[in-house]
Amino acid sequence: MTECKELDPWLLIDENTPTDIELLFTGNNVTRRFIGYRNSYNGTYYNQEGLCIQRPTHYKLLHEDTK
Repeated sequence: MTECKELDPWLLIDENTPTDIELLFTGNNVTRRFIGYRNSYNGTYYNQEGLCIQRPTHYKLLHEDTK
């Protein structure tokens, strides 16, 4: 084995980022994470309490056992 790959990597937020479903988000400081969603209407990011948050930089899909 010459290379090790992360099984569940952080994905860069771009035009393909899912909308209107809960995702795990982080910013440049990957120690701070939160569950929220990206609104498809205006592209705004919200946390679980419905509060608007600063634009994160990366996301992960949530697995069924973490919801």
